[in-house]
Amino acid sequence: MTTNQFEQIPEEWLRRREGLGVWEGKGKVVAVGTGVSPTSRRWDWDPQSSVGANAITALRRAMDDAGVTGDQVDGLIVVPDTTTGRFAWPPAWPEERDVPGDMAAAFEMVDDPRVGMAALSTEWILKNMPELTNIQWAAHIPSDTAPALIGAAEAVVRGLTKVCLVVKGWHNLAGRYYVGQGAANGDTIATAEKWSTGWGTVGVYQEATRFQRYLWKYGKSKEMFANFVVNSKRNGLNFPEGFFAQNRPEEIVTREDYLSARWLAKPANLYDADIPISACAAFLFTTPERAKDMKQKPVYVLGHTSTTPPPRSLMHTLEEEEAAAASSGRKLPEAAGISASDYSFENMYDGYGMFHAIHVEGLGYAGIKQGDFLDFVDNEDITNEGPHPISPSGGNIGSGRTRFWLHVDTIQQLQGRAGARQMTGVKPEIGVDGANFPQNFHGLVWGANPD
Repeated sequence: MTTNQFEQIPEEWLRRREGLGVWEGKGKVVAVGTGVSPTSRRWDWDPQSSVGANAITALRRAMDDAGVTGDQVDGLIVVPDTTTGRFAWPPAWPEERDVPGDMAAAFEMVDDPRVGMAALSTEWILKNMPELTNIQWAAHIPSDTAPALIGAAEAVVRGLTKVCLVVKGWHNLAGRYYVGQGAANGDTIATAEKWSTGWGTVGVYQEATRFQRYLWKYGKSKEMFANFVVNSKRNGLNFPEGFFAQNRPEEIVTREDYLSARWLAKPANLYDADIPISACAAFLFTTPERAKDMKQKPVYVLGHTSTTPPPRSLMHTLEEEEAAAASSGRKLPEAAGISASDYSFENMYDGYGMFHAIHVEGLGYAGIKQGDFLDFVDNEDITNEGPHPISPSGGNIGSGRTRFWLHVDTIQQLQGRAGARQMTGVKPEIGVDGANFPQNFHGLVWGANPD
């Protein structure tokens, strides 16, 4: 069994500082294949729809998409985390069902009983994918898709692997999200959480607080945000791999729907948040030379950066979030050796739609500056048919909480195979994406060409 090279991406692989210049790996690594499992709202306890089964499906689809067989893959990166809100183990199993027994009958399980059901590991994947016979290098990279993709890009450039698979999964068990998490998981509260989550300030609360200040600071209104959400929902319905396209294709959200939706934490309403789902995605990275023999057009990684400033208090302020986004906005084009005006499109994260505005303003995409985003989306053509597409993937808002739709779409747009989402108002040549919050961010610049 291949031993993991690390359980956390090496710090020296992350480009956190400004002034580092053009990334030395620019144009030396490409993404070729993508694969997404079927989606569902929650796990139905069937082993064949577990997060482990979905990971296998996504990995096989990515290999097939690239035209690669298992023995040609020599690298594997697994994101072990598969949730942001349901950590308690074991769960309340359904009556008259031996779910762990069913899983053990269907798969080769590992010592940690969660893996395959509420977590992933390289060991579990390799035990259950016998076609992966040539893995020479493997690693875990918590806790999201973006740092894992950066890890794959760096690993290929550094010569550690020539054909590398990356997989990120999400499980969603029965019950309410976030219940029993953090300060709520016990009879007493310690640490700084006694001033925050202990009072119910989980999930959307922090971002709603920052967005309220944003509206006050720049003299904007909540209504100006409607077009962004409606457009994201439309893009999601045009994403056949996504949750809403597969499970709720009739749910067309209008401007009126958005403006009349119930509050979650004012000024954030129901449609400003994503919906937790079960799904997995996989990506195949390789060298430009090897990509010549593969099925799909290669998409070049031109640069990447990471921005994770600590908060000065219990939570980041709006101004700290804006400063973090602006820093990433300077580092990304620096790493890629381009300018912000070279971006054909942006696919920044949107788990809560409000901070998408901060991401885009930090990038300076389409000339948008701090405080300008709402005016832009309220007055300009932001569709995939327009000259400046905003979130062409539809993101989490359009297809469900995964934090990987943005990357799948960026690759497909640059390959010219995004189907009904394919942008027509601008030629997709350079795209930028990244996740998650501006103050906890890993981002990449991608190109249809190496330079």
